Amino acid sequence: MDWVAFGLPTTGVKAGAPRVTDAMRVDVPTCGLRDRLGAARAGTRSQGWEICVVTTDERVVLGLLHSDAWEHPDETPVEAVMSNGPPTTRPSTFLDEMVERLTGRKTPGILITQSDGVLMGYLWTDDACAFLATRNRERTWTDRDCCPSEVS
Repeated sequence: MDWVAFGLPTTGVKAGAPRVTDAMRVDVPTCGLRDRLGAARAGTRSQGWEICVVTTDERVVLGLLHSDAWEHPDETPVEAVMSNGPPTTRPSTFLDEMVERLTGRKTPGILITQSDGVLMGYLWTDDACAFLATRNRERTWTDRDCCPSEVS
């Protein structure tokens, strides 16, 4: 399963089921712990985003800048205002299940990371819903050749 958790190609019965990587955006803005909020804000806004992922130099996710964090002064260290340990999911997650979770929790989206914590992208709930609206959403465990406990 680690193969799929790194977003590598799959074959077989489950290969055709949409996963979060099918609808995620890879252009998510990033910044470092030591960066200043003003620089992170400028970079994030220039890309047209409302969130910025705080990562290490190796792109391992440490935190997230969003909502109230942007209200602090420009010289504020990112580390002081980021949300620590934001929720993430793996690229192996089935897209329809993630949409159910995100809509049920009224969450705008989720970070996608490899099993080693390296950032892959961000899945906006609206993007995922739009992607699924263009596909056959019928899902059965038989089609996936697995049971619910195997996909958690």
